[in-house]
Amino acid sequence: MALYRVLDANGQRIMLVDAVGRRHVARALHHALPVGAELHGPRPLPGFAILSDASSRRLCRVIFEQVDCGDGAPSAGSRLQ
Repeated sequence: MALYRVLDANGQRIMLVDAVGRRHVARALHHALPVGAELHGPRPLPGFAILSDASSRRLCRVIFEQVDCGDGAPSAGSRLQ
């Protein structure tokens, strides 16, 4: 299991940071997630995943679009806007 925190959110596009500081870009499929939300679920791999909101126990379906984006923003074609 991996632990994530939402760093940035714009609608359904979110940037997550994991417990070791790696950043990932994902798209929430059903509802937007608030900045600061703590989630846990499988290790990040491109594609579909189900994460659990630690506070509400709500399941969050996401698609990881970029994994391990390095120290900052995703590539120009996938920027959070």
